[in-house]
Amino acid sequence: MTQEIDRITFELTVRAVHSGPDDVWMQGDLHVLINGHPPYSINDMVDPAALLRSLAAEGRYFLFSCTCGAPECGGWEQGIAVSHRDQLTEWKDIDKETSWRFKQQDIAEGLREVQTEVDFFKSFFRVKNIRFYAPDLEDRGSAT
Repeated sequence: MTQEIDRITFELTVRAVHSGPDDVWMQGDLHVLINGHPPYSINDMVDPAALLRSLAAEGRYFLFSCTCGAPECGGWEQGIAVSHRDQLTEWKDIDKETSWRFKQQDIAEGLREVQTEVDFFKSFFRVKNIRFYAPDLEDRGSAT
């Protein structure tokens, strides 16, 4: 029996952050939705660097983490086992005994779309002299 292909989408949320009345900046956060729902709790976040590493090599990754930065705090004790085969990527949530399969093309296209948004906001806020922090989701080293 063939496991169905899950739908993965990515979203960027942009919000104002401050550490005091005179220190305000904009922050972009990456979100992952699988079949329309995040695979993590509202108190968790996506680790963009781990996500990008998982696209290039199989292995076990902490794709999600508590917002404090400790995956274990969010219940991600063992992480996600990532494998690639036949233009598909499979994520196995070892802790929750759940797995998903995605088309690699859907992942790449979704991340490109979010990177386009990140680039837009970086440019927009730069002109207004507002700091903007967001993940870089593409390999700039391969650009010509």
